[in-house]
Amino acid sequence: MDLIEFTNQIKGFNDIAITEKISIIGYYLHTYRSCEKFKAAEINNCFDALHIKRPANTGSQMTAMAQNARLLGNTGGFRLSNTTRARVAAMLPSITPPRQILSQLKKLETSLTDPQQQIFLHEANICFINGAYRAAVVMAWNLAYHHVCKKIFDQHLDGYNNRLPIQHKNEKPIVKFTDFEDSKESIIIAVAKGAGIISNTTAKILKAKLDIRNIACHPSSTTILPITAEEVISDLTHNILLKPAL
Repeated sequence: MDLIEFTNQIKGFNDIAITEKISIIGYYLHTYRSCEKFKAAEINNCFDALHIKRPANTGSQMTAMAQNARLLGNTGGFRLSNTTRARVAAMLPSITPPRQILSQLKKLETSLTDPQQQIFLHEANICFINGAYRAAVVMAWNLAYHHVCKKIFDQHLDGYNNRLPIQHKNEKPIVKFTDFEDSKESIIIAVAKGAGIISNTTAKILKAKLDIRNIACHPSSTTILPITAEEVISDLTHNILLKPAL
């Protein structure tokens, strides 16, 4: 979904306050462009794409939003707070699960050979069909992450273990597949990227989807809408599960 299509879903978008527009654009960048963080220049580019006048001083406005806990920021950029994500999500229309994503899930179900991945996919499919979008995001992440770990274990284990002490000297090497359970997903992703096992783009996608998974699996008032679950499942399917090389 492009930015114009996304903002067209929000009633009265052109008339709302600049800070709210920044929040909505930030949500789009997180969810549809897999941006872990964003800066003023990226927000300005989005205003340009929408043919809307840029804020007078975007950086200052974003800093003020961070002071009010609407954004979380540091020298690396800004990201939406959980409460801001939830507020923007509530602005989006509730939609019926699209047939396209259901078809993708069913088709993928027949192509996977790993028994554990088949279970994850089957459960993701059930969750999505029945409107349990929070659970669907979690199961889709489990499927994609298991796929990445299996690639590392089957094809790149020596490279991963050689890189591990360089980036995380206190981490134990992977000897058996279940050893992945003892490490944080973020560490596995970072080491795999450092070892050249996964590309920078793949690492960005995984980090962005891990953030959404964390929001989905931890108790919070955040609403996971069909559109969010669809984007997570579609992105992980096409850019992780179906790619020959990560």
